[in-house]
Amino acid sequence: MKKNAVIVLLFFGLLLLVACKSQSSWTLKASEFDELPNSIGNISTQHDSPFDFSGAFNEGIAEKTEYENPTEKWFLTGFSISAGNHLPGEEVQIQLEQHPDDLIIRYQLTERNASLEKINLVKEEVNTNHQFKTNLPDKEGALYLLSAEVLDKNEQVEDTLLSLVGVPLQSMNAKLYTDKEAYHPNDTVLLQLENFGPTNLSFGAPYFLERFENNKWQRLLFENKGFESIGITLEPNNIYEQSVDLPNLPQGKYRIVKSFNGEGTELDATLATNFKVIE
Repeated sequence: MKKNAVIVLLFFGLLLLVACKSQSSWTLKASEFDELPNSIGNISTQHDSPFDFSGAFNEGIAEKTEYENPTEKWFLTGFSISAGNHLPGEEVQIQLEQHPDDLIIRYQLTERNASLEKINLVKEEVNTNHQFKTNLPDKEGALYLLSAEVLDKNEQVEDTLLSLVGVPLQSMNAKLYTDKEAYHPNDTVLLQLENFGPTNLSFGAPYFLERFENNKWQRLLFENKGFESIGITLEPNNIYEQSVDLPNLPQGKYRIVKSFNGEGTELDATLATNFKVIE
């Protein structure tokens, strides 16, 4: 099994919520969560997506379909087009800017199989409008191709604009765990989030460290310590690993809490993995 995640740097900043190894003091406040599971969904097997947006799948779309190759005569710049994962029924669009008003454009939304073969035509418009809007069908696990073709007076294609749009299966299957069950003060914990599919998981670097005290979970708050603000995408059948540096903690029961959501879904989850600190 691969152990990697795609990390997209959004911006840098500090989120004043967590500690690092050099921090030796903290305050406690009641956790917003009671008991939390360490997994969601069915983690006894991998759940495959009906399509794949990774790697070369998004390259050379015209060669894999019935469309002509882009010439960049009209679509080199001055446009925006929907792409990537979306919710069932969500609106997608093409917006053209700085193009002649009399330009004849054929817009299409077509459903595709995993080989990009056309299943059916969802919607088509041929006009001089600079905007095309439509809603995706209310269907999970579907792949679509959004297109715009500039036509000359003989209806020959002068340029082509293509973009893949996917509607993932609306489910998440994942597990959060650590490399050991017990640690010493100032140890480094290897936190692991495993994605069993079928959707990409999206999350950031933040996590919470909590201690079980007086029969309830208490969150450890550290002063002037934080995370880089980054966006992380974890693809199915992959594991994200994160080092968690423990401070000089007393013996006891602890947990690490981490949240994430399913890309192209309205699903989110918060999991926790428990461990002990021993002398």
